[in-house]
Amino acid sequence: MSEWVRYKYATVQGLSVFYREAGSPSNPALVLLRGFPSSSHMFRELLPLLADRFYLIAPDYPGFGYSNMPSISDFSYTFEQFSLIIEQLLEQLNIPQFKLKSWKKYMVEMVLNT
Repeated sequence: MSEWVRYKYATVQGLSVFYREAGSPSNPALVLLRGFPSSSHMFRELLPLLADRFYLIAPDYPGFGYSNMPSISDFSYTFEQFSLIIEQLLEQLNIPQFKLKSWKKYMVEMVLNT
């Protein structure tokens, strides 16, 4: 199952943004955003389970996980800035439509019943 997960980087606003990708781009896209402080690593077991049904993207925000950690003088660590980074990443990946899920205890059940 782990062979379904790909580990990639994209350059967004001059930063190296890490993301985990699984599934086929021909499937419906599901973007998995995690809470603070954590990384896309929290989805490591979920990605292979959903890869046959969805095209999954689980990014690390700047300053977290494997993404660049710019200094606070060079980057504004705000929710607005994080959302712009994710928006631009999805544009680069040519994902115009997607379902957006944040982490909850019941997420696996909810997604599998979609």
